[in-house]
Amino acid sequence: MKYQQARHALTFFVFVLFVIPCGRYALISRVLIILLLVLCGIKCSRTPPAARGWQRPGWPQMGEALLLVLLTVGAGAAVSSWLADRPLPARTGAGLWALTVLSAVSEELFFRSWLLGEYADRDVPFFPMLLYSSAAFGVLHLWGGPAAAGFAFFTGVIYGMAFRRWGSLWPLLASHILHNSLVLLWNYR
Repeated sequence: MKYQQARHALTFFVFVLFVIPCGRYALISRVLIILLLVLCGIKCSRTPPAARGWQRPGWPQMGEALLLVLLTVGAGAAVSSWLADRPLPARTGAGLWALTVLSAVSEELFFRSWLLGEYADRDVPFFPMLLYSSAAFGVLHLWGGPAAAGFAFFTGVIYGMAFRRWGSLWPLLASHILHNSLVLLWNYR
């Protein structure tokens, strides 16, 4: 019982770290999230690492990850007409690129590895957990408006299904980082 309470408390704490506006401390917050999830996954989890996505992917999975990037970037381009009037972040440079990578890593660790791997394995069937995880992923992206949140929900469902199919977090990490990088390049071209 204490294990479940600790897991729920950590999940709530990490989600709060994601949602609160961090401003110039966003990089520190993402690094803290990554460290918390990795250390708790190693030290505190009863779920095997393979169930949380820590296994080597095959080459076909990496090819499918590229298709996943094309799908999400293409769908994102369709949604971008709704987001055209949204202001872009003021910061540029290496800090923004680091935040792009750290955000992708922390989001995949939390929404796919932690929520889908840790929770779905123990407490809840996969599909309700997939919807919960994707809804939380959408809420996290509300800063971009309702269209961005809806798109993030859709992407969360696709990534969650890919996580279940592949059983590996690595292709999702690669595709999420590539997706964020392409979006960043598109916005700052």
